[in-house]
Amino acid sequence: MENPNIFKDRLHEVRKSHGLTQRQIADSLGIIHQNVNNWEKGLSMPSIETFVKLCKYLDVSLDYMAGVSDDPTPLKRD
Repeated sequence: MENPNIFKDRLHEVRKSHGLTQRQIADSLGIIHQNVNNWEKGLSMPSIETFVKLCKYLDVSLDYMAGVSDDPTPLKRD
């Protein structure tokens, strides 16, 4: 990631825009809410598997959350 803060900033932005709490995200991913809190503080990062689940749950592209793209639209596969 070019900007190490991009993930934490985008996670917070997308979570708020969906009207979700950290606990709701954690529950949907089967993790403790402290993990999501740590991600938003920039203290830790999710595993690759959890990152993919998170992006699917939030309906945003992995590239957007990683700061590779400014387009949050996920790729649609047939």
